[in-house]
Amino acid sequence: MKTSATLRAHYTEVMEPFTLRQDPTAIALCRALFPAGKRLPAADTDALLSRMDAQLANQTGLQRSLKAGLLWLDNRHRLVRGRAFHRARATQQQRFLDKLATTPVSGKLLRLLALPFKAAYVLDEQVEQATGCRQPVQLPAQVETFRWQQQITAARDCDEDMTLEADVVILGSGAGGAAAAYELACRGLAVVIIEEGQYYDRSHFTGKLTEVIPKLYRSWGATVATGNSIIPVPVGCNVGGTTTINSGTCMRTPPSVLQRWREQGLEAFTEQAMAPWFEGVERMLSVQQATTETVGPIGDLIDRGAAANGFLQRQPLMRNAQGCDGQGLCQFGCPTDAKQSTNVSYIPHALERGAFLFSGFRAERLQQKGNRITGVIARGQNADGRPITLSLTCRQTIVAMGSLFTPLFLRQQGVRNPHLGRHLTLHPAGVVNALFPDRDLANSRSIPQGYGVSDWEEQGLMFEGGTIPLAGHSLLNPLVGQDWVRFTEDYPHTAYFGFMIRDTSEGRVRRGPRRGLPLIRYHMNRQDFALFKRGIHALACWYLDAGAEQVLIPGLNRIVRIHNRTELERFLRSPLKPTDFLISAYHPLGTARIAASPRDGVCDSRHRVFGYPGLSVMDGASVPTSLGANPQVTIMAMASRAANMMARELLNDTDSTHTPPQGEYA
Repeated sequence: MKTSATLRAHYTEVMEPFTLRQDPTAIALCRALFPAGKRLPAADTDALLSRMDAQLANQTGLQRSLKAGLLWLDNRHRLVRGRAFHRARATQQQRFLDKLATTPVSGKLLRLLALPFKAAYVLDEQVEQATGCRQPVQLPAQVETFRWQQQITAARDCDEDMTLEADVVILGSGAGGAAAAYELACRGLAVVIIEEGQYYDRSHFTGKLTEVIPKLYRSWGATVATGNSIIPVPVGCNVGGTTTINSGTCMRTPPSVLQRWREQGLEAFTEQAMAPWFEGVERMLSVQQATTETVGPIGDLIDRGAAANGFLQRQPLMRNAQGCDGQGLCQFGCPTDAKQSTNVSYIPHALERGAFLFSGFRAERLQQKGNRITGVIARGQNADGRPITLSLTCRQTIVAMGSLFTPLFLRQQGVRNPHLGRHLTLHPAGVVNALFPDRDLANSRSIPQGYGVSDWEEQGLMFEGGTIPLAGHSLLNPLVGQDWVRFTEDYPHTAYFGFMIRDTSEGRVRRGPRRGLPLIRYHMNRQDFALFKRGIHALACWYLDAGAEQVLIPGLNRIVRIHNRTELERFLRSPLKPTDFLISAYHPLGTARIAASPRDGVCDSRHRVFGYPGLSVMDGASVPTSLGANPQVTIMAMASRAANMMARELLNDTDSTHTPPQGEYA
């Protein structure tokens, strides 16, 4: 029987909050993970763990996970060494972590446990300054206000439920939804845009990742596809959608892809027919070639390496960022509004033409009469935490939630089509790094994606810049301890460049275990994996011929270091699988694709959902195949074309030329 003293001790242990700052294993792990480097100081464990405790104060689930992880580490060390991890000497702890990191299962568990500690360390301003990466973001002293902002209603500012009527309701404000809204508003139609995320202006884009990522990214950017690899697929959740957080690259649909669509029965998609829509998008976005100054030194390195290997089509990429000053924050909201994401281009112009935007509202239900869609019910929460309902009746509803969420929503509403949620393509992207110890590559002072090599575009391989911020460099690797510190310190001298493939593999999107989150399955086939390895080989050769000291090929479990072509060939001849490489994806497409008939897709060539009058899809989900080109221009052009035809139908306009409007912003 337990004594009262024992019960009190047990009660205290259960009731007292878990704090990393007082946990001996957390302290020992922190010291082992972050020893002093050449420029980086050893971790101030008390300050670091105090910051983590503050961040975890209201996150009991993560607290439990960390506590369990630390207990696992102690017991794992006790099993091997006969004592708890925190009781070992510092050198023994570091050797143990180094060895543990190379094991298949425990290595993954260690990386998961170490990740929040690494994030707390590398996101500290002093660490960023020590690596030469902390540049003051030029934020406006006073933010401009515009009349069109009066057309935005945030759920947090609402006191009561609302019931409205409109001609067209658009669910989503990204590339497709925003372009459609502008097109319809230009025709004088009553347009309402519903956006789950919030509206932010450039004063919010501070460059501080702990602030901007939860604001702009869905699930902190942790959306992933699983299969024969783990592929992050980050998407936006804000007014502007993923256009707010992309790199700004603008490419038209390749002619060979349009030809393929025509062969599939989509005869209207000729180069001649699509040209005015592409031109309209490019005018709206002020598309122009990136400058040498904003591209940075990586452009010169890749140009020399690719030229030495016989590649001819080498040039700065076309982008939507006139007046860019090269702060390198494209993926975290542009603090100067140079990047013409839809939150600063299509959306304001649509609002100026009379559209209305409701932010912070989540579309929950389509209203129907039989199979005809007649309206939308959306819900949000005001500043007092009270739920607010927005009821809309309309003649047409456009779903533009993106390739990962549009099929989930449609299926939730009862839409049945065997192609819904299938045919997911991703443009799997690879990266190869290289170390140039004597060069400052200005990674934090240049745009992340400004240069490209397109010789193999028709073969399905497009080379593009892919520099990531210091946090990504430090967190997306399997290293620990001294190796990790050294790798982090090398960031200013580490070249980043990547490629994407026009995939023939197809994945699927289903409803995940948590409400509203997708379960994404994607298996890279042998053909695509062979093309992927070809991209790795080419990039490594370019770096070697450009004078790299070593080439780094990152994978999920290790980083392969290459010093010459013999080592490169030996590595690529070894038994390899997709998990041996770091693969990411930024262009999910095709999960509600347009097609000539419901036997082949979800929507017709005018983006109308088969069998559901009054319902259309205008986003990446409606793109019928993989593109092999950054898709925002394609999505915007397709949505503009479809919205133009919708407007003519609603206005009973019999003119069938379907030309873009010639308005002020056309």
